[in-house]
Amino acid sequence: MFTIEKAITEKQKKDAQKVRYRVYVEQDGKFQDCEFPGNIMKIPHDDESDTIILVAYYKRYPVGTISAYAYSKRLGLPIEETIEAIKEKFDLKKFIAEREFKTPLYSCGMLAIDKDYRGATGISIWLYRLVFEFLRRQGCEDVIATINYKIEKIIVAVGFCHLVPEAWYSEEIGNYIFLMYGKADDVAKVLEIQKVPSWCEREFSESTKIGLWRNEDIIVQGTRGDEFYWIIEGSVKVVARTLNANLLLAILYQGQTFGEMALFGGKRTATVLTNYCAAKILSKKEIMGIINNEEKSKLLVNILIDRLVEMNKKIKNRFSLSNVFAPLLSKSAIRLLPIRSFIPYELICRTGDCDKKAYLIKSGIIGIIVPLNGVETVISTMMTPSIFGYMVFFKGTRTASIIALEKTELYEISEEFFWTIFNDLKNRKKLIKNLLELIGHMNVNLGENFKREQFLQNFKTWLINYFKTADLEKRVSLSEDKIINQIPRLTAKNVAEEFGVSEKEIETLFTQLAEEKILNQDFDLLDEEGLKNFKFNF
Repeated sequence: MFTIEKAITEKQKKDAQKVRYRVYVEQDGKFQDCEFPGNIMKIPHDDESDTIILVAYYKRYPVGTISAYAYSKRLGLPIEETIEAIKEKFDLKKFIAEREFKTPLYSCGMLAIDKDYRGATGISIWLYRLVFEFLRRQGCEDVIATINYKIEKIIVAVGFCHLVPEAWYSEEIGNYIFLMYGKADDVAKVLEIQKVPSWCEREFSESTKIGLWRNEDIIVQGTRGDEFYWIIEGSVKVVARTLNANLLLAILYQGQTFGEMALFGGKRTATVLTNYCAAKILSKKEIMGIINNEEKSKLLVNILIDRLVEMNKKIKNRFSLSNVFAPLLSKSAIRLLPIRSFIPYELICRTGDCDKKAYLIKSGIIGIIVPLNGVETVISTMMTPSIFGYMVFFKGTRTASIIALEKTELYEISEEFFWTIFNDLKNRKKLIKNLLELIGHMNVNLGENFKREQFLQNFKTWLINYFKTADLEKRVSLSEDKIINQIPRLTAKNVAEEFGVSEKEIETLFTQLAEEKILNQDFDLLDEEGLKNFKFNF
């Protein structure tokens, strides 16, 4: 696992300075006439408040760094030497004025990647991507840089252009260098920064740490952790690991989250693995900062609800999300709500409506309607004390139609009332904790569902093979005019012992097959194709 972090602490800054020394002096043989006490390469701008230093780690070992600092008379190594070398041909200050660079103008450089981690790791590109993300957060639009000629093509590919076509030889570096510049928008397009969801920069800029994974586990089921992940590129698989298999629970993509349970001290309920993923990593402290912010909390709740809705589609016995919201309403708050009455089969709200109201059931039963095969169908029912309709506050429109199935009374919750409840920090924390706990329960439930599906599939495959073997023995017996009876007789007891389950469970499955006339009461096969296509009820 690689992580890239913004250097904030003194330790992080020293890690960056040690990487510079290791790469420039020890590995590349540069700056041999310079002295670096403690094997630390420090530049004049490292301690300035607006300087950005990023450090790349591999399993907490520093392997790369890049820096960006505000343009000034003294730009630091190696730009100031370049200016001296070309000042007769080229007036940098005049050129900057003529090019109408937008301020603040930054100098980007001091890229250093340990030789053992160059190339396929992609660290250099990610360092450039992220330094530009941080620069844009600080209002920077243009960047200049001195570039070693060996990586000129890479930097051009990143989106930089030559300020002047000539290269100059640097005695200090021992190589030819180019003076180049980049427009933030142009570089962003080349580096595909615009593909990063807007909330990554705007809403969740607290994150100063990025993780990069290739073909590895990010989270291991059963362990404890205190970090939360937001995918900015790639995808992950969420699996429940058993003794025999990995049961796929979900595939998550850009903009989705995982690792939520760590925020409240719970154990990881699933393993998360990836072929390739880049994700923002937020600590428990950082995510609690988001929860403390009303607007950012709304976005977080919205994303968690989306996750739960997708998970619910895969579960037979669905969880009611209303149980997450209902506990937020105290008895005293409920008494303040107006009451509306509905007669049987009266429409309460329709899919696509924008009326901003939610409802708490006082009495009666309501039905949730969605179109199935062109027919409006009641897919589930709710009764007191369930709350429904709250999705409109997060999504803007109704996601389902609701009707009263009998005489029904509802407490009406206005948008203003809902956000008053939500904006109370205690309620907000309770709501987000409820959502996260529900995700944990649903992960476990999905795991059980997949185990059950796997068992039913294995049972059906076993039956098909059993009847093929039995049929083969029967045909051999007839052709040789003798009885071969090596295969055991099919009974619920034999099958239960084969799969390590109860006889009652196997009898239930046999009953389903008998009802569809696939087997008879003596367990003889009546419909081979029917067995192949049969789907057991859970």
